[in-house]
Amino acid sequence: MFRSCATRCSKEVIYKETNETETVDLKFFKWPTKTVDKEGKTFKVTVRDEVESTIGETVKLFDTQLSDYMGHVGRINHQRDSWALLQKNLSSEDLLINADWSENWNCKFTEEIQSMHFGASHTQISLHTGMVKTQNFSETFCTVSENNDHGPKGVFAHLKPILQRYVTPAIKRVHFMTDGPTTQYRSGKMFKVVAKHISAIIPGVEEIIWNFSESGHGKSVSDGVGGTTKRTADSAVLLGIDITDAHTFVNVVSKRCP
Repeated sequence: MFRSCATRCSKEVIYKETNETETVDLKFFKWPTKTVDKEGKTFKVTVRDEVESTIGETVKLFDTQLSDYMGHVGRINHQRDSWALLQKNLSSEDLLINADWSENWNCKFTEEIQSMHFGASHTQISLHTGMVKTQNFSETFCTVSENNDHGPKGVFAHLKPILQRYVTPAIKRVHFMTDGPTTQYRSGKMFKVVAKHISAIIPGVEEIIWNFSESGHGKSVSDGVGGTTKRTADSAVLLGIDITDAHTFVNVVSKRCP
């Protein structure tokens, strides 16, 4: 999978060359990220560019990207298999937490005037979703806040009640699985939070193991929990219930998703 074995596989892709290899042009799209200056401010934007090249040049480009792609796929498969094996072999001393931020949800009224749709008129609610699993049970969770900080401090604030609820004296190891954005879970500040704050509220735990999913492949049960929670809130609004803050959101959703 990583194209690194010495004897049992070929590391080269064999192509059949023709007289058209260096003469026929191909067209395809690339998605580069570019820096754009606008009104004195600098932004990074992803754009779609049409590229023209010969068959030979396209093959060379494919070859240079193939090793990175195969490594990417290999890490995805390895993580999936390792995570499944960990869940299958959990002991009575293990607690597994799969977590992720769901996209913020905008509070809504059943009926709104046009100006409510612009600016910051709607209160945004942060949802941190996931699943807790031990040897004997599994349960999904969703913590809610009107504070939209998704950095290490926000992560700790949302994880604290989960850890306090599910970590028992018998638990010695806590395994986390999240995606790896450097502004959220995978940062130096987050490791400080783990060492100083998370370990303080679960003093009986001997090991805290944090796993980061491969870039672009962090989808998990967390996405299902977030989608179900927000869909339930949207359905309540359509039935005539105004949801204007986090407290109302929790009350409404809890009754419909016990």
